[in-house]
Amino acid sequence: MLKIISPKGQKTDQSAIEAFLDLLKVYQNFELSETRRKNATFIIAENKEYGVYGGAVLYLQKVMGADEEIHDDYEHSFCCAFATYHPQIEDFWIAKICFCLEGNFSPDGLKGMELCENFYKQLLHALRVFGQANESDFIAFSLCSFDAIDPPYFKKWLYLPIWRSDDRSGLFHGILSLNKTKFMPVKKRQDSLVFFPLKQDKFESSPQGNAV
Repeated sequence: MLKIISPKGQKTDQSAIEAFLDLLKVYQNFELSETRRKNATFIIAENKEYGVYGGAVLYLQKVMGADEEIHDDYEHSFCCAFATYHPQIEDFWIAKICFCLEGNFSPDGLKGMELCENFYKQLLHALRVFGQANESDFIAFSLCSFDAIDPPYFKKWLYLPIWRSDDRSGLFHGILSLNKTKFMPVKKRQDSLVFFPLKQDKFESSPQGNAV
């Protein structure tokens, strides 16, 4: 089961939050600022055997005139996407997602894969509940997909792939539809990544993903 920690509940779950933020720092080189952390919602995956092995942190991002400077290219791409296709939306939620259980082919390997599949199923449900509570049809997300876990279960989600890092970090970025609403106007099937202006041209397209 996943535990949802609201901004008001952070004081009672400091250890789990710190453990998850450490995972993001190691696997995605991401650090949450104090300003964002104060108003963030955490979804933590934890059990006695693995401890904190994954989860998500959701924070709000303004489309234009952000109070906090945009430090990452993917945040800039998300803002461009919302400004282009949903100009009526002034801000949106970003979810930084991490599942870090190491895949292996030992007797515990199948258990690890089952844990991974359940994680993404439960996380999708939690994100839909969060979106409904916050009147959001879409949530932008960034996650690290590990090739050791096959298939990558998040790819069963209904989402618009934005781009994938061309380095070995495996970072993947997209916009998740929470209620089957298409993010882009329906013109033709989107079989590849959709690109928006980046600060640095260092990403390449990938054929994987489902169009939203």
